[in-house]
Amino acid sequence: VIRHVYTPSPAHRTRTSRSLGSLMAAADAFSPWSDLCVPPDALRLAPTLLSGMSFRWHPSAAGNIYVGVLSDCIYELREADATVHWRVCGPADSDRARAQLREHLSLDRGVTASAWAGGGQLPVQFFHAAAALPGVRVVSVLSRLESLVSFMGSANNNIKRNMQMVASLCANFEENRLGCDSEGAALFSFPSVAQLCSLSEERLWELGWGYRAPRLHKLSRQLEERGGEAWLDSLAR
Repeated sequence: VIRHVYTPSPAHRTRTSRSLGSLMAAADAFSPWSDLCVPPDALRLAPTLLSGMSFRWHPSAAGNIYVGVLSDCIYELREADATVHWRVCGPADSDRARAQLREHLSLDRGVTASAWAGGGQLPVQFFHAAAALPGVRVVSVLSRLESLVSFMGSANNNIKRNMQMVASLCANFEENRLGCDSEGAALFSFPSVAQLCSLSEERLWELGWGYRAPRLHKLSRQLEERGGEAWLDSLAR
């Protein structure tokens, strides 16, 4: 079982006042919980969200809610015995938010690992892995820029530290603040190529990127020279 691998530090999670009033206000900003209508053999949150395929999810302090950012939306997910519930912060389009979440979790393509059980045509190691991690899915990182930068940061790294590096990078840009989760922690959208180019190597070191700072500094400028996010998106066509 994949346990909680990310404990945000004060430097990486900007907190609002911990008063009861502020926490109630944060909770009130979320939409009502909705049923994602997905059974447990098709999706369990910990092995899917905390296994290093994406670095933008973390468990709440209580451990029963998973918080993440997709594009410009803050999501919270929680498991029930028979399904998964979700909600989003702020006045987001619910249909768009739901479609974006389903795309991220690859819920409308492929099959569950358990559906292959007994097929007999796959290596036995596959069935052992499926049995050990029921409900694990391959996620789709929707931002190609985020995917590229996160992948670069993951080299010779561990999941917890890469989560912290990505979180500190996002939190550096106050103008990207989206709001707070239900525990009062501020969350941010992923920076643009132009914003990444504004960071010096020294600042990237301060944000925890270590020896990867020169690589990210160079990468952001190479992307800008080639056309930024539009060039990255064109590679998929």
